Amino acid sequence: MEITLYKNIHTAIEHSKEIVQQVRGTIKSKQNTFNEYICVFIVGSYGRYEAYPHSDIEWLVVYDDTLVGIQEVNIFQAQITESIAGIVGRERISIGKTFGEVVALSDLITNIGGIADTSRTLTYRILCLAEGTPLETNKCYEAIISKLSNVYGDSHTAGHRLLSFATDISRYWRTLRIDYKQKVDELKKPWALRGFKLRGARRYWYFSLILQFIAFGPRLEIFSDGREANAFEHNIIKEFMSNLSVNPSIRIKNAIQKIMQENHLINELFKLYDDYIKVINDFDAREGLDKLKFEERYENETYLFLRKACIGMHSTMSDIVISLPDFHRRQAIEMFLL
Repeated sequence: MEITLYKNIHTAIEHSKEIVQQVRGTIKSKQNTFNEYICVFIVGSYGRYEAYPHSDIEWLVVYDDTLVGIQEVNIFQAQITESIAGIVGRERISIGKTFGEVVALSDLITNIGGIADTSRTLTYRILCLAEGTPLETNKCYEAIISKLSNVYGDSHTAGHRLLSFATDISRYWRTLRIDYKQKVDELKKPWALRGFKLRGARRYWYFSLILQFIAFGPRLEIFSDGREANAFEHNIIKEFMSNLSVNPSIRIKNAIQKIMQENHLINELFKLYDDYIKVINDFDAREGLDKLKFEERYENETYLFLRKACIGMHSTMSDIVISLPDFHRRQAIEMFLL
């Protein structure tokens, strides 16, 4: 079966690659800018390789706080801001939001699942592992992957299929879903575009990770007498985590090719998503959605189109899970539903 990445998906991938590479080259060219103990992740639509020319660019700076002070990081952050603004323009960079900020490595690896593990810290952790593109795989990046591999997989709490990590990804997805309610109901932020991003791109990203886990996720070794090994090999988890930062469509394609030789529903899903991102990335369509009143939604052609596309994608994703071979279908249900 030939799996096709349609035009708009491909265009977004190529544009994102070009801008990320420009940012990488510009920052690396500055003398003493790249510190081995500070890692920059491009996140958001550019980090997923789904951006269009008018997309905002977002990034996250993680630093090893055992070796780098906050003053040095803030100087570094200012240099990054200047560099990125020079490429895409200052009006397209995120300042003062969740992104475009700095976070200490120690904050990412402690209190996971505990009362002090905030939604923001959870977001940063998942961005580094599954929705961000590192500009440099330096010593800080290696420390992030190594330490999080230990946190998620170095005790029996990992689960025999690295369920602790899968659960954190699910928790992040659920947080995004309920976060929409607070932002719209209490903060009165525009609802329509935000809702379609959640129902479309965000759900699609989560679905791609479900497939990634059941196709490539590490599992504890099972001995001939039925007993399981006590712990994962550290390098196996590191390799799995290092391979998560790819475009969701490519992630889906690779996973399906690993799981089964033929699934006609994948091309159907890609066609729906291709139509979706063409509209969701159209500047005029986005402007209209941000101004759309809820009671007027059924009079808006963009709303009706995206609503139909999102319903179609959701239904097709469900059908894909149902159509998987029995072993993989059970894995998806057991790990991400039950």
